[in-house]
Amino acid sequence: MTRILAIDHGSRLCGWAVADDGAIQEFGLIRMETVYPRTLVELSRRVRSLLRDHEPDVVALERPMSLRGGHVAQVLIEHYAVCKLAALQAGISTQEVAPPTIKLIVAGAGNADKQTVAESLCIKYGLDLEDLCPAERYKAGARKGEVKTRAWDASDACALAVAAVEMLRRELTANNAANG
Repeated sequence: MTRILAIDHGSRLCGWAVADDGAIQEFGLIRMETVYPRTLVELSRRVRSLLRDHEPDVVALERPMSLRGGHVAQVLIEHYAVCKLAALQAGISTQEVAPPTIKLIVAGAGNADKQTVAESLCIKYGLDLEDLCPAERYKAGARKGEVKTRAWDASDACALAVAAVEMLRRELTANNAANG
């Protein structure tokens, strides 16, 4: 049995999820309470805590993509590095997964949007969309109570965990085939 801790490293919110052999066990959000560059210290502390609490065999990380520029790209890459370093310092291997691969494995399309990925997870694993992707709602006016936006980060981490498990299964199958 392989336990995976997946971390979706964001700039303000980071999602995390724990999966055992593909079954999602837990997920949550890390809300950065500080501002950059202090977020690096905060994220390192929180990731080390997740590693101690969940004792994963593998830490799954989304492969950095160069879709954003400037300061946001720098923060995302540094947050990725903090997560990877925490895992390596704990003696835990990492599995990198590209975003299109995550979407393809979970939703069946490499260009799926966040909502489609989240809904696919909810259907396959019996998750509740409100728990997985908390909504921020309009507080006043004609749209009061309607969904303004959602925090997709925990969903992204769950999808990352599921994709990492599938990739590890494929590697194991290929290795077994090659060895006999």
